[in-house]
Amino acid sequence: LIGGAAIGTHLYKSKQSDNMTGMDHSSMSTQSHPTYSLNLMSGKNYSVAKSVRIHLAIQDQDGKVLKGFDTVHEKKLHLIVVRKDRANCQHVHPMLDKKSGTFTIEPFTFPTNGEYRIFADFTASNSQMGADGMKLAATPYQDVQVGDVSKYMPVGLGDDKLTSSVNGFDTNLFLPEGDN
Repeated sequence: LIGGAAIGTHLYKSKQSDNMTGMDHSSMSTQSHPTYSLNLMSGKNYSVAKSVRIHLAIQDQDGKVLKGFDTVHEKKLHLIVVRKDRANCQHVHPMLDKKSGTFTIEPFTFPTNGEYRIFADFTASNSQMGADGMKLAATPYQDVQVGDVSKYMPVGLGDDKLTSSVNGFDTNLFLPEGDN
């Protein structure tokens, strides 16, 4: 995907801005299954360039910790950590404590100062089925502060790159006639 990031089952189109308010949420699907929230039990302030522990739980709309997770793409939960300007992105898989329903990732390192958004992408075991016959996934998020936010220096994403060569593999992306 060029100029965007696929997060969970939703597509966020990025625009040249220094914050996530530039994301186009119009393509997000309406979901009728339970609402979940991401509870960052380790807090919302983290050190920069140091090993930290992120401890979290997924809670339902009644505040109860969710304990039943399906394995999707070989993991129970995918944690996606993105800096405000989208210049830093990490996709990690925290360990589930089945008894408590909490997840932990340690060590984890935020590479630079700034504001980050942490997405938790998962499918609850009791999730409703979508129109396509697949269980509906959920992707709640929380914003966190890392290091000295006053030292945050946004990085421009640059122009879209439609061709790439990596390790002898060439790719070319194009839009069909009439779609550009």
